[in-house]
Amino acid sequence: MSLSSKLTDVLAQRVLEPRIGDTIVLRERDPKSKMEVSVVKLSDSIAAIRLSKFSHLSALREGSLKQVCDYLLVYALNGDNYAVLIELKKTLSNDTSYREQLRRSLPFLEYLRSVCDIEYGNETDHSDVRVRYFCIGEKLSPKFDKQPVKVGPDRIFEPEEYGNITINTLVGPRVSLATLSCA
Repeated sequence: MSLSSKLTDVLAQRVLEPRIGDTIVLRERDPKSKMEVSVVKLSDSIAAIRLSKFSHLSALREGSLKQVCDYLLVYALNGDNYAVLIELKKTLSNDTSYREQLRRSLPFLEYLRSVCDIEYGNETDHSDVRVRYFCIGEKLSPKFDKQPVKVGPDRIFEPEEYGNITINTLVGPRVSLATLSCA
């Protein structure tokens, strides 16, 4: 049984985003922004987890310890296992808060792996999970509604090193699962 299948079994439905055919729609936490990104061309087994629905954050003191990104996608694709941490931003210009949110979200993956190990025993080696970090924006700047012609739905910008992670940034309302995997 894959890690994504195990997670789907152990997590409450309220933290999982539903699959609609071959698509999962990720929504920005702030309902006023109305930002959505569709992840398309999904693998058979995928768990899309909304991290803001985890309630144990109340045990942590206020401040940077409570920063968390929007989503964790766990799936298998072409024989490899992936965990993709995603932060959604309406616009990407000058806002760098996503860096800490992504970096501080990795403990959630480790916690969920431990929960699965306890529930199912150590029957799956989780050391081969490839972790990816993404910031996905709807547009580059708040001043312009139109994007440059060459920025397409799977357009990834130059990866950025932050702390001990590599953050990939892309712009667009849709992204394929393969794009999230190959970065």
